[in-house]
Amino acid sequence: MKARRNETEENLASWAEECQANAARLADMLGVSATAYRADPLAALPAWENYVSRLPLADLEESDRVTLHTDLVSFVADFMVRGKGAHWEATPDASAPGGYRYVLTAMGLDGRVRHCDPFAVVDQVSQEPPLDPTRVLATAELALGLSRPERDTTH
Repeated sequence: MKARRNETEENLASWAEECQANAARLADMLGVSATAYRADPLAALPAWENYVSRLPLADLEESDRVTLHTDLVSFVADFMVRGKGAHWEATPDASAPGGYRYVLTAMGLDGRVRHCDPFAVVDQVSQEPPLDPTRVLATAELALGLSRPERDTTH
């Protein structure tokens, strides 16, 4: 059992490193300097918004859609980890390959530990076009309890 846990922890560490490296590569590809991105991953948000807004989302093949979603997950996760103090965890999931899935975990503003599957967030936001990276970030922040929903002050 201990060997399995160590393997899971090693896989998780590798996943987290690959995710951060992918996010940095994508920021570079989108024209964001490495210095700016290292200082604040949110520096890439305008470039992400511009990129996604120009994509023919309705015409993407499935493999391109999966790549886009995976890339957005890298960006969102890197922002949540480096900008908001979240970290990756492996949670048991009998339906997932290997018996677990990776989720982001953070202490919410209310003091409760919360989990967020960034793949589920990207999928959820993409169901309500247009796909907007800002909404993806906001949805992940809300799921982790790192921001509060706006209150309707008109009433």
